[in-house]
Amino acid sequence: MEDNLKITQLALSEFKVDAAHDFCLTSMGNNIVLSGNSHEFHILEMLHSVELLIPLPYHVKFVHVSQDKPLTSLINPIDLVRIYETSNAMESQELSLEPLYVYECSVEPAKPRILQADLLEGPDNTTLCFMLNTYGACDILQKDAITHEWTTIKTNINQVLINNVFPVNTPSKDINKFSLFKNFIGTYTITAFTWSYIGDLQVIYVATAIGYVIVLKFCYETREFTELFHYKTSLERITYIAAKDNFLIVACTQGQVGLLQIQPTKMALSEKHYLWSKKDRMGCRKILMNYSQECKSYFLVFCKGAHILAYRLDIEGNILSNSTLYTKGIKISGLEHISANEFIITSIVGNITYVRISCPSTEELVLETQNIEHDLDITNLQILGMATSKSRSLWTFFLSRNKDYTHQSKHSPNSAFVSVCKISNHDSLIKLINLNLTTMDGAIDLVMAINLDIINNLEMDKYQDFMNLNRLNPPKIVNDALLQKLQIKLIIVRNVAKYQKTKYKSVKHNTEMELDFLESVIQMIYINQRLEYLQTVRTPDVKLSSFQELSVACMQSQFSRLLNGLINRDDNETNHLRNSVENYSKVLKTEYEKCCFETDGFKYKPERCEMCDAEISVTTFDKCREGHAVRRCTISYTQLSMAPTKYCPHCYALVTDNMFDLKELFPPNEVVKCTFCRFLIKHDNV
Repeated sequence: MEDNLKITQLALSEFKVDAAHDFCLTSMGNNIVLSGNSHEFHILEMLHSVELLIPLPYHVKFVHVSQDKPLTSLINPIDLVRIYETSNAMESQELSLEPLYVYECSVEPAKPRILQADLLEGPDNTTLCFMLNTYGACDILQKDAITHEWTTIKTNINQVLINNVFPVNTPSKDINKFSLFKNFIGTYTITAFTWSYIGDLQVIYVATAIGYVIVLKFCYETREFTELFHYKTSLERITYIAAKDNFLIVACTQGQVGLLQIQPTKMALSEKHYLWSKKDRMGCRKILMNYSQECKSYFLVFCKGAHILAYRLDIEGNILSNSTLYTKGIKISGLEHISANEFIITSIVGNITYVRISCPSTEELVLETQNIEHDLDITNLQILGMATSKSRSLWTFFLSRNKDYTHQSKHSPNSAFVSVCKISNHDSLIKLINLNLTTMDGAIDLVMAINLDIINNLEMDKYQDFMNLNRLNPPKIVNDALLQKLQIKLIIVRNVAKYQKTKYKSVKHNTEMELDFLESVIQMIYINQRLEYLQTVRTPDVKLSSFQELSVACMQSQFSRLLNGLINRDDNETNHLRNSVENYSKVLKTEYEKCCFETDGFKYKPERCEMCDAEISVTTFDKCREGHAVRRCTISYTQLSMAPTKYCPHCYALVTDNMFDLKELFPPNEVVKCTFCRFLIKHDNV
């Protein structure tokens, strides 16, 4: 077990919500869906960087729940009033709780509420959000590439169920009893879903109110669904469904939890056994299932009230052992895994517990627990949900005021809070420097955790030691691994500079020198890499394109400017980077001389000033002969147009809008990314 585990709060922000419920946070990658509002919900998109005055490291989007009622055409011919009048007391009560009946027969029907919303990663870095309301309507939200707002796309999933999976063949006049109506409408009412893969197929598992599980293939291009197969389970109204490898776990409103096995070759489902067979009416809203390489088996965990139930399964889904843990309080409000055999649970009374699963023998399953210290205000607030980032470096808690909290504001009952924290046994810096990243986008949450540490002035000795540039000596081989290391250092130094500017109103002199040094060296290494690649492109039979020639001339001019700036830097006793400057200048100049071009034979079209149309010489570079400033692309170093450009979402370095030209500077298998911080380039919204 870890010693003295602690959760430290890094950011806190208040939300206005109509209603909150358990497990209201679900995450995918670094984005979170917060469905604690009855008629709308929030999507929290992680930012690439954050300032001291920004309350959360997320961009919060408000999304309205779909108002669609896809089963109205099926219900209209049915005499619901007569069914209600002829039902017994229990049936009448159950019917009055059915949202579809209330909508059709109520004078003022309530708006549909969010039942479930989950995020899905699409191709080309797109993100979709699949949304289900209490009327069973399933819609897809997708983020617009220009405005970055979420727009609704109607799907065919309800029509597929009505027209293809369960074609309507029962005349409406024959549905005159409550049992017939319940079975009929329950066939088409979607109550839960989950995304997964069968082989290479992206599929969605959809559960209905009478226990069906329908498997549909999803096409990204058309945003349409096609049925693969369906299966009738022995469970009643399914309220939760989760998928892992070839297993499907379903939970129903009666509290039962069943394990189903997927047979990919046969395109079929089969029921294995119950994980929980008692009808205790305690719904299950979160199930974790992970494969442990250490134990060569699956660990499956879910909660019932204030109890944790854990199972160890073999690869066939057979139960090897199981165990139960009571966590105090009345119910568990959050459940997230750290690894296959480690997870964190939160309770409604504010306890946060670390649990580790161990298996001393095949028949034994031991749950070891440890309380985690934290600085959340559990005296006045209760924890209603929890989510974690992709690398488990940031933990987000959803909090609401408890009944004893007194507040003068009339809006206080509608207030909730989101707290972003880190856990003490996860070091984001060590994780980041040990990763070999094509782009920094794969580690946004690690970069954000470091950013929040610096903003909160936490563990600064560790970051200062990593930033110690006066001991930075260039290796024998200047490669992409060195470039990544320097880019991480630059990210940290820039964050330190932002913190100093906010707190002290100015950046310290040493920090400014480190910024100048790193920005110059990173650009010089990057330019050498581009020149080395272009040398392999040019052959006796193949000439460089006009854009490649212009870029080479501009990059070589920029390299000379950067090198002269390093060498001619004010060299005095206060310059703690003197040795590093000398060493890197020599090494990078030697590398440059091996890959630079003779530009006298180039025939590219000269650049012209957009203000006065004067010709711009690559030697003057940043100004035309009339003195007008020239903006330069930070990747090709060619002139930027006055039209909207692209930029780095982390450091806002500007890039030319023509990505087709920029790709000419990179090998076919390499993506275009920011020179300074390795993030993918983003469209400008202007």
